[in-house]
Amino acid sequence: MASAAVAKPERRIACCIGNGSYSHQSNRLQQSANNVNDLGTLFKTLGFDVTTIINGNRERLSQAIKTLTQNVKQGDLIIFYYCGQTYQVNGIDYLIHVDDEQLNSESDVASSALNIQEILNLLSETGKHFAIILVVDSSKIYQLGNARESKSKADVPSSRGIRKINLPRETIVQFACDVDQMVNVITHNDRNTLYTKILLQYMAKEYVHVKDIFKYIENDVYQQTNRQQRPSSANRLSKGLQVFLNYGIVVPKLRIEEFISDAKLSREEEAYFSECKEYYKLTKEPLVCISDEVLARDSSYSCTTLKLAVD
Repeated sequence: MASAAVAKPERRIACCIGNGSYSHQSNRLQQSANNVNDLGTLFKTLGFDVTTIINGNRERLSQAIKTLTQNVKQGDLIIFYYCGQTYQVNGIDYLIHVDDEQLNSESDVASSALNIQEILNLLSETGKHFAIILVVDSSKIYQLGNARESKSKADVPSSRGIRKINLPRETIVQFACDVDQMVNVITHNDRNTLYTKILLQYMAKEYVHVKDIFKYIENDVYQQTNRQQRPSSANRLSKGLQVFLNYGIVVPKLRIEEFISDAKLSREEEAYFSECKEYYKLTKEPLVCISDEVLARDSSYSCTTLKLAVD
């Protein structure tokens, strides 16, 4: 599709929130910060004005949302991404802040946590936006304080995923799990959660409608979790409105030839490499050496080179 035929938003803004350092170990999330850092970097490359928040307490999250909603201008494309714990109370969905020590009951959640529906309503109330994209990456069951202390899990409520939301006009949303479900498919060894890992793979594609991106993500997550986790989407974009995450910006990819050289090692390097291999044979541990010159306080360098020899 030619870029000249596409109506573009006047401005692109993204608010990315990653909460993981919750008060209780069972509720903590290891990959939230990585998700936000990686998404923030890519959004900036794609031309977005980006706000990132990692481990936000209630006050910080409330202020960030207030600032974002007050600064919406005519023709803005707004992306609100959240990775962290969520909780549903009486059919209303809430984002959980990290200062959650006092969240012992559903009434505590309703009075303290951030209402997702209200966030969407605030973002859309001026009617100025080009489009709003809401993404919630939450799949782990959140335990309230009384749930952790109870001997019987049947006596206390637990999070039930996210329900369908009433969408303002020109809004599209995707949740990492299906409606009213939490699947707890956690990949601790990966840098990112599975959902956001796949989101990162698709969002940089040029002139791909966000509706199609969400379809690709849904299919990939569903297949890669052996049909245990299926993201859900809802859409109220006008027919014919083209909403892309990448409006023709080429995102550079790191090529292997940019960081691996086929140049031969010098005699000194070959000798040292042989010593390293011999050391490993004897100790089964790698030998890492840093020159004293590198650590000297009076040393200065115009550039830095890290040379690795891999056997």
